[in-house]
Amino acid sequence: MKPYVLSATTLALVLLGAATTFSQDDVYPLPKEPAALVTLKTYWSAQRQEHILTASAEQEKAVLDTGYKFVRDEGRVLAKEDSGKVWTARLKLYWNVERSDNYSTATEEGERSAIAGGYKLALVQGYASPKAYKNLVPLKSFWNGKRGDSYTTASEQGEKDALAAGYKFVRIEGYVFPPQDATSANAPQSKGNNAKNEAKAKRDALFKSIDELKDQTPPALPDPPEKGGRVEYAGKSAGGPSFIMLIGIENGQYVLSRIDPDGKNRKVLVRHKEFIFGPAASPDGKRVAYSHMKSASETQVLDVAADGSGGGRTLASQPGAQLCGYSPDGKRILLTAIANGSRLTHIVDADGSNARVRATEPRRGDHDNGPAYSPDGKRILFSLTPFSDPRMDLYTANADGSNPTRLTNLGRGHSAQWSPDGKQIAMVIKERDNLNLLHVMNADGSGLRKISDLAVYGGCNWSADGRRILFLTRKGASLPYQQALHSVAADGSDFKTILGEDFNVGSAYPSPDGKWLLVRRMTGETKFAGLYIGGPDGKDMRKLIDLDYIEVAAWSPGK
Repeated sequence: MKPYVLSATTLALVLLGAATTFSQDDVYPLPKEPAALVTLKTYWSAQRQEHILTASAEQEKAVLDTGYKFVRDEGRVLAKEDSGKVWTARLKLYWNVERSDNYSTATEEGERSAIAGGYKLALVQGYASPKAYKNLVPLKSFWNGKRGDSYTTASEQGEKDALAAGYKFVRIEGYVFPPQDATSANAPQSKGNNAKNEAKAKRDALFKSIDELKDQTPPALPDPPEKGGRVEYAGKSAGGPSFIMLIGIENGQYVLSRIDPDGKNRKVLVRHKEFIFGPAASPDGKRVAYSHMKSASETQVLDVAADGSGGGRTLASQPGAQLCGYSPDGKRILLTAIANGSRLTHIVDADGSNARVRATEPRRGDHDNGPAYSPDGKRILFSLTPFSDPRMDLYTANADGSNPTRLTNLGRGHSAQWSPDGKQIAMVIKERDNLNLLHVMNADGSGLRKISDLAVYGGCNWSADGRRILFLTRKGASLPYQQALHSVAADGSDFKTILGEDFNVGSAYPSPDGKWLLVRRMTGETKFAGLYIGGPDGKDMRKLIDLDYIEVAAWSPGK
């Protein structure tokens, strides 16, 4: 499912009444103002074999425009957090380009699993209750490993249909008001009503089409979405010594901090109640930028001084804004944001001025993935995924976003990465048996070649010297998962295992200077076991810092 076609919810937001305390045996009162409630609706695309949960008329229009069909109303959530601090769980929509799947959750556990599993925040759809009340219904998530599809429902019929079609229950994502009943002006008037019969026919046809699909070999993906999967690299620059940026959760807040590779000199740079993600340091190491989910309709890109001094700056403030990184000279930043139903690449000067969008806009519903500057700063690499087609087109453009040039059509792929010398591009492409396999091609799109037959879990990236490519694999089709980190030469030779399944690598972050390897380690139950650092060959790994949880880590550029 492709939530990046969606712009943020634009609704009349109203505060509820005075603070009230409830127990689970109480009935939660309906708000007096109808506009305070948002209806959650499920849509299905038979072509893409994907569900999507919508929460506004704008969202509905976007999915209808791209061929999705209405299935049912799932329930209702609040448009804004209530003043009583009871209905406070944000229902967040996440997107994973690797699986071409979205995932809705209003729980901390679900959010952590989504982020660690490579899902990215698209928008906040509304507010659910984290507690059960007599008149609320659970919002349940389901997962189908063969389809690679998440499905969220709050209706008994939705649950029955999901189980019958081979979906597995994941967790309760929060509690919501049930759909409006038959007495509502917005509901069908009778069993014989044409609208109701049409909805039932669509639902029956939907799940019949799922059942009739031929069995597929399950992809090398988690079932359900779980932690892990990222191999990240900050890029090379002429900056000073590298430091590590961490985003974690402390005392109920998201905290961005920095720490030296020896585990010393940790400094908290910023704290937010709302979700923050995607840290990146400027090439000179003086500023740290990050994304901040300020509200349902606005995500900010901010930066702060890397030494912890001074206040922050707002560099961009747009629906769904996601920081992607700095230009090599530090003069510009790249981000993606939602505009006119599409996710586009935006280029902004490093001080937040002179924002512009890359020259040729895609069709409504298409979206850009992971734009990045070439090492010499002259070109931008990005992938464009049409919403009506799961294939991925890889492009380069001039540094100002002009003159986009299509390199190739890669099929379902992701994680395209420049080599450190800018001469090659590595990527993961979904091939036979629905497996993600590692590929390399020349920077002009020629010479595409597969360099490993192992199913890749998550992304890939280059070693600092450009000679090798790092990637993760996963052992086991069900819990407990075990993940290993490997590397292979760019020509496909000299395969090596850096850290085996017994270490259980959640995510790996090679340092830009090639001296260090930073690893998020998981336990057998996919719980966070610690942040470790050691040599690039995986030897002499030691625990870097004791924190309850780390969402993400990243290196600053360095010599």
